[in-house]
Amino acid sequence: MKNTIKFSSFEKNILHLALERQKTIVLPEGELDERVLQAGLYLAKRKICHIVFLAKTKEFLEKYKKGNHYSTIEYLIDEKKDTLAKLLYEKRKEKGMTIATATSLLEDPVYYATMLLEHGDVDGMVCGAIMSTADTLRPGLQIIKGKTPNALISSFMVLVSKDKSLGENGILLLADCAINQNPTAHDLHQIVEDTVTSAKNLGIQDPKVALLSYSTLGSAKGDIPFKMQSVKESFDRTNFVLDGEYQFDSATRPEVARIKAKTGKIQGDANILIFPNLESGNITYKAMCRAGRIQAIGPITQGFRLPINDLSRGATISEIVVTVALTCLQA
Repeated sequence: MKNTIKFSSFEKNILHLALERQKTIVLPEGELDERVLQAGLYLAKRKICHIVFLAKTKEFLEKYKKGNHYSTIEYLIDEKKDTLAKLLYEKRKEKGMTIATATSLLEDPVYYATMLLEHGDVDGMVCGAIMSTADTLRPGLQIIKGKTPNALISSFMVLVSKDKSLGENGILLLADCAINQNPTAHDLHQIVEDTVTSAKNLGIQDPKVALLSYSTLGSAKGDIPFKMQSVKESFDRTNFVLDGEYQFDSATRPEVARIKAKTGKIQGDANILIFPNLESGNITYKAMCRAGRIQAIGPITQGFRLPINDLSRGATISEIVVTVALTCLQA
């Protein structure tokens, strides 16, 4: 891997914050994908966090253990398998799990990594360079589950723009663009709360949340504007700015807000955008990235009891590095 990986100032800050936390993150695809391996080595060499790789073969174990001077990397084959299998059995026996099934499941590196997280051996997991989102998140949904019994698992994207007038000095959080297809007003209430918490973890101390629709403050009628208005009304009071419903341009451009949203709390300065459904969120973030040449980080999951994050299968080494660092901030 070249030593010329470049990060934006925002990403450098994330790496610095992760360095201060000194968390342990497991990368179950380290043996399977060179990008993941190199990202883990990059983080470990700089002691940004402690990286755990899962070695299923002795060849992988010996290749990277020999001459290794990165004291923050561990290599695991099967030394904890019996302990983890018993724990998995206890957690899932009411669902029909047997010891034999639990032991077999731990042949899957994602299940093994998830059980390391549940057992307390690591602080977070990052996967998805090869595995699908479903395969990455399924063990977490079964084992780690939400931070409360009724917690909703959602996601947010971090968009980094060279246009510093957008969001918080060029930083904009979008939710939910990856998991929930058609969230209810109740679901969106939790997505708002979780995304505000995520924003604060990233250093955004003055969250300004715009609830998006195809209308601005009642300029059009319909199910979507009504749903977003209901989300706003579900908050009695907040310690952050929240308003809606807004069109995208009213939420992000002061010159448009002065015309369309004169009485709004958001005056084109939103740094968190909440979408009414997955379709609108996913389309918007991809359009912004491709047409607007804006960098996207994520999706980053939120709502899990312990941090689990899914990578894009097209993720670069630098994107994996930043996702791992973000996971440290969630731990």
